[in-house]
Amino acid sequence: MNILHISDTHGQHGLLDFAGMNIDVLIHSGDFSESGSQKEVLQFFDWFAHLPIVHKILVPGNHDYFVEEIVADPQYRQYFWPNDFHLLIGEGVEIEGVRFWGSPVTPWFFEGAFNQERDQIANEWAKIPADTQVLITHGPRFGVLDRVEGGTHEGCHALRTHIADEMPDLKVHLHGHIHSDHGAHRAAGLLTLNSAMMDRHYKPSQLPQWIERHGACFVTPQERAILKKGDDQAWLYAVDHKLVDLMD
Repeated sequence: MNILHISDTHGQHGLLDFAGMNIDVLIHSGDFSESGSQKEVLQFFDWFAHLPIVHKILVPGNHDYFVEEIVADPQYRQYFWPNDFHLLIGEGVEIEGVRFWGSPVTPWFFEGAFNQERDQIANEWAKIPADTQVLITHGPRFGVLDRVEGGTHEGCHALRTHIADEMPDLKVHLHGHIHSDHGAHRAAGLLTLNSAMMDRHYKPSQLPQWIERHGACFVTPQERAILKKGDDQAWLYAVDHKLVDLMD
């Protein structure tokens, strides 16, 4: 399974060209819009739905205000809820045996969409099934790919605690939100990607990121290139048994 992760395109998704790419699952982890207006959201929905990729997952972000209205209003939900991709808002989906779960919720941030107070947000993370393998959130957990300009960490403490204590099967955490800390990180067997396309100056200078599934293991192409020396089982064992921390 080849997974391509994108995030924080902020209305510039038209710059992306997936022609010729072997994508099994395309995941967008939020802030696909800039103003979050109805027009902007529905235009993105239409673009995303028509991409010739079999499996697509969308988790909104704090800029995507109209999605929050769709969730809250049963009439809007009836007319605007997409059928051509998976819109995950505190829910999950299983694709080819892989258990995905997504949430747009972030700690309170300039009155954005799907914001919750930090002292209440743990209730959102408690909904995540313990057997989730790929977690998609708009925002990061504390301390991992969450540094803003100046070096301070803005991720969610409660999410970090929940992942460490309650999610033994988690292999991958995908997010965006923090434009200034795009990249990949692996520690204790957990692969984390921040794939925000916009940089800290809101320029579309940062690339989507790939994940490859090999059996029960999820690796980046860079990890595969480094590890694949000899037979497949040797390097898969190395990843799955936490013998490498390539990205720390």
